[in-house]
Parts: sequence; structure tokens; C-alpha cells
Amino acid sequence: MGGGLTTKIHLAADGRCRPLAFHLTAGQAGDAPASREVMSRLRVPRRRGRPRTRLDAVLADKANRLKQWRGTTRYEKTATVYLVGLHVAGIFLWPAR
Repeated sequence: MGGGLTTKIHLAADGRCRPLAFHLTAGQAGDAPASREVMSRLRVPRRRGRPRTRLDAVLADKANRLKQWRGTTRYEKTATVYLVGLHVAGIFLWPAR
């Protein structure tokens, strides 16, 4: 799977809309099958100790703050470069809130 205009981003975010985990699929892929992969990548940071992997609650939303960065990542040709662009955007979103 490559990057590009049809690539779909699946992600988990914290309560302040900061991304925690990403997963990319082809544009025609559904959200429900990808949720298992996103949840397996999830690591919720703690002040001390290992990150949590189990959640208290899960909410779903079709929009998040990452959309404002879509223009910088949409035209990447490979999934690896596309995912790197998403991580860079995520880094900028963390201190903003």
C-alpha cells in the first residue's frame, strides 16, 4: 500500500485531540477492521512507569485536528514517508494543547 490521495488515516487520540497511534489503509478499507490495529499500537504515557495499553473508554469521531496537516502529507508516494509525515505533524500538535 502506498501513500497518496486515497490513503485513509486511522488514529487514536487522547482527550485533548493529540494523536497517540496511527495506522494507514487503502481508501476503500473500513474503519472497524482497522481499529484493532490502531488499538494494538496504542501506548498511553504515564508520569512514571510503563505506558498503559488498556483504555478506560473509547470514543469515535470522523474529524480530528490532524486534518489541517493533510496538505503536507497527502501527496507522498510511499506509505513509509506518508506515515513519517503524520508523526511529524503529531509532534507539532502535542505541545499546542
